[in-house]
Amino acid sequence: MDGTIKKIPCPHCGKLCSPQTKNCPICGEPLEAFFKASDTKIDLNFVREGFEEKDYLKLIESELGKKIPLVNKINHKTLGYKEDNGHIIGLALPNCSLKAVPNFIQELKSLKALFLNDNQLTTFSKAIGLIPSLEILRLDRNKLSTLPKYIESLDFLKILGLNHNKLTYLPESIGSLRSLESLLLRRNMLKILPNSVGFLSSLRKLDIRLNQFTKFPKSICLLTRLKELNVSSNSIFNLPNCIGTLSSLEYLNLSNNKLKSIPKSMGDLKSLKELNLNANYWVIIPDSVKKLKKNGLKIHK
Repeated sequence: MDGTIKKIPCPHCGKLCSPQTKNCPICGEPLEAFFKASDTKIDLNFVREGFEEKDYLKLIESELGKKIPLVNKINHKTLGYKEDNGHIIGLALPNCSLKAVPNFIQELKSLKALFLNDNQLTTFSKAIGLIPSLEILRLDRNKLSTLPKYIESLDFLKILGLNHNKLTYLPESIGSLRSLESLLLRRNMLKILPNSVGFLSSLRKLDIRLNQFTKFPKSICLLTRLKELNVSSNSIFNLPNCIGTLSSLEYLNLSNNKLKSIPKSMGDLKSLKELNLNANYWVIIPDSVKKLKKNGLKIHK
């Protein structure tokens, strides 16, 4: 490779474009002003065709205005990236005051874990939907009000963290995330869940506490592999009989709702180890549920 610049990433979508191109062929955004800009933070001396992942990481660092250190473990607290055999497999950008996701993230094709929590994101970036290997995505404590349909493209996603946002609904396409094991929606503005949630056949943990539910979402009843369910701190008045179909459920938190009773069908939850009914009305517990105490069930009331 000689030292000449052959192609330059579009600052809008990351597509490598010729310096002679006026508009990006992918997103259509103008490029001429960007290519001619002398005050750009991006060092064009290393922006060449045939980029490696670390070159894109440098572009992300340029957008952030700070160095991203190599770390041994990726988490939600510390800025850093994790590497495996020359590939970037984890990236954490917490507390970076991000209002938009750096588009060059989509070029990290080996990325498995992405932490973008504690920023100022208002939209779910298309760049995230173009990372085919993503397994963990944390967007907690941002300002997201909706999720796009194309979230369905994250075929291998196992953990999706959306706690402390402004979500009012979820798209039906979320039901396409068949690898999803943990869906975290604490402290949003949700009143309903789409029926497609019942298609999340791998889901083990669902947290919808501190939302605005007045009815228990019946789509949850189809999640027969669910082990942990937290619906506390809503305004739910009653539970459907179908809740008894959650045969794998081990932990159920119904505290701080408006329940007066629970259905007899909950006696079918043979795997249940802990049931929290604190801060409801005076809940009548049916005999079928009381019998589960013989199996070690702990009831908090």
